[in-house]
Amino acid sequence: MWSALFTNLVAAAWAKKAAVAAAVLLALVAANRCGYHRGRERAHAEDEAASQAALAKAEQTYRAREDEHAKQEVKARIEFVKTEVAEEVHDSVRTDDLRSGRDRVRIRVARCSSSPAAAPAASARVDGTSAERPQGAAGSTTATAELDGATAAKLYAIAADADRTARRLEALQDWARRAVQLCNGAAP
Repeated sequence: MWSALFTNLVAAAWAKKAAVAAAVLLALVAANRCGYHRGRERAHAEDEAASQAALAKAEQTYRAREDEHAKQEVKARIEFVKTEVAEEVHDSVRTDDLRSGRDRVRIRVARCSSSPAAAPAASARVDGTSAERPQGAAGSTTATAELDGATAAKLYAIAADADRTARRLEALQDWARRAVQLCNGAAP
């Protein structure tokens, strides 16, 4: 995806450069035909050489910027892949810990009810506190419940997926910013 977008941006930039070069050459030819140089062949040759040198210098500068952008893109991709791999390993370990019960997720709840068959008393909550006086901070009317391992792992996977998407979006925005700078002639 990035390579195709970069290729399109580079092609557009080259088309822009070619159009500018053609306009400069046409302007030089038109100026010569209108008598600007008044038949001075030597001055014309010097002007032509100067314009060719300026065009070559501009092309060299552009190619250097393009090469620098390509190097930065490779560095950014490597850094992105390293980050992705590290985060995948972290997420996998965390998910396994949640599933196995080595790590637990507790959430605050305002009210809990258990299944009718498993309820020891009508006013009992999942965490064992009574409905009239829930556990929690002094004066608190909320209690906590512990998610089972599979549910906690699924919840963590959703959050990890959102984090992964945010990292990818940020990497794409950084790449696009550098590509636009390259096309506008600024140093990437």
